[in-house]
Amino acid sequence: MKCLFSGNQIITEPKVMIDFDYSLDFFYAFYKAHGVKIIQDFAKVFWSLWNEYREQILMKVEVKGYDFLLLGLPVSSISALDERMTGSGTKTKFFMDPAEITEHPLVKKPRLVLLHSEPDLPRHDLLYGTLGKKAQTFLDDGITTTLSDYRVFSEVIWETKNARPEVWGLNLCPGSRVGTDFIRVRFNSGFGRLEVTADASVVGHEGVGCRPSRCFNK
Repeated sequence: MKCLFSGNQIITEPKVMIDFDYSLDFFYAFYKAHGVKIIQDFAKVFWSLWNEYREQILMKVEVKGYDFLLLGLPVSSISALDERMTGSGTKTKFFMDPAEITEHPLVKKPRLVLLHSEPDLPRHDLLYGTLGKKAQTFLDDGITTTLSDYRVFSEVIWETKNARPEVWGLNLCPGSRVGTDFIRVRFNSGFGRLEVTADASVVGHEGVGCRPSRCFNK
């Protein structure tokens, strides 16, 4: 928690809170509305994850300021998931066959994923600091944000904030790749669609950043 000074007054910024009950209800309704297959014992499975990793999650929230908890369902097909996430926009434009995209094994399991909800990456100090870094540096730091989780995140932010993340530029998903190239995604406001490309891990560009995440699963 930070304290700011205004004249003789001390203004305390509100502490970031994660409301798991809200997240549980929200994602159950969200997936159901989008026609995504919901796992058996949805609440029991995610309560178990929350109870096991709660302290670690809250520590990451405190240190890194994560304010968005994604409840991730097992993903077997990027294309099938994308079909359910079209929202108000058109289908995602893949500049490669999505069947060729491989993702971190974590997407095969139910998981809790911490992210930052700020849609405009350059407006957030920590997110802004990711600009220009190579994809491998994020993997080395344990960040495995996948295209599948990002796809769900993008739709949730659109539905809750009426804003599309990554209108500003390209976002790396270090947990997803085509061969040795890492997936990058952007929202093309002109066409009203997400666009997915890939680039080598050894390349860093000023206009490319990353949404750090922390994933918790059994």
